Amino acid sequence: MFSQRASCSKKLYPSETILFDEAWAPSRWNVPVIEPDNFLCASCNGLVCLYSDKTTIKIANLATGEFLHLAKPDRRLKGDRYCFYNFGFRPVTKEYKVIHFPCERSTFPVGSVNVIQVYTLGDDKWRNITEVGGMVSFATAQEIFNTGREIVGKLEIWTLDNKVDQNWSQKYNIQFPSVAIEVPRHFFIHGDKIVIYDRDRNMYCQKSMGCSIEIEQSKMVKLLNYSPRLDSNMQSYIHVKSLGGLNAYRRAGIARMPKQREGLELKE
Repeated sequence: MFSQRASCSKKLYPSETILFDEAWAPSRWNVPVIEPDNFLCASCNGLVCLYSDKTTIKIANLATGEFLHLAKPDRRLKGDRYCFYNFGFRPVTKEYKVIHFPCERSTFPVGSVNVIQVYTLGDDKWRNITEVGGMVSFATAQEIFNTGREIVGKLEIWTLDNKVDQNWSQKYNIQFPSVAIEVPRHFFIHGDKIVIYDRDRNMYCQKSMGCSIEIEQSKMVKLLNYSPRLDSNMQSYIHVKSLGGLNAYRRAGIARMPKQREGLELKE
């Protein structure tokens, strides 16, 4: 679970990571490569993509402390935010890619073209991917799902089973009780558990059975209370520890490595 920097009760709280192991035991971790002004965009194969208000995107290995600084596609962009970036791995070519969805259409001379920008680790520049006359669809995996957040009611999750035929199927149908219960973004189902939280900043898990899941207060197991953090800043990612190095991508002139490697450190 990752909390972006936040201001609460006149106190500034930096970015923070809470790690749940396979037994769902929580612990707070100090991750030196995640600086106070970093925003986490994605996690993939032990690497994370971090955004800052500065001019770079950072790719980091939390276990080894290695990181790369990548220049943003355009330093003049206004209103650029961490949520416009994503990061993934393409198994066919074994390439890691950073994806940027520009927030300013006026940045590009042809107004009728929808553009996304892609940076392949190991390259030295961003590439514009365009498609005229329609929306751009970009996938880094065979299975894609889109989620929403609802305070009360029902949440449906659909998967794209066939990209060619555009066949979709419903994977989960989640029923919420009458109390204010939400699910964190972006991953909230792992193994046989579903993660949920309430307005009192309590986080729970409940065993999920099959495709149809009903959230019941009597079955909710409390994991922790994350006060005074704000609900809107809480995110969740699946992360695996990896010792894979980033040396293969150092040939890009904008890549930098730390002088000392500092990985995950248990804070409490």
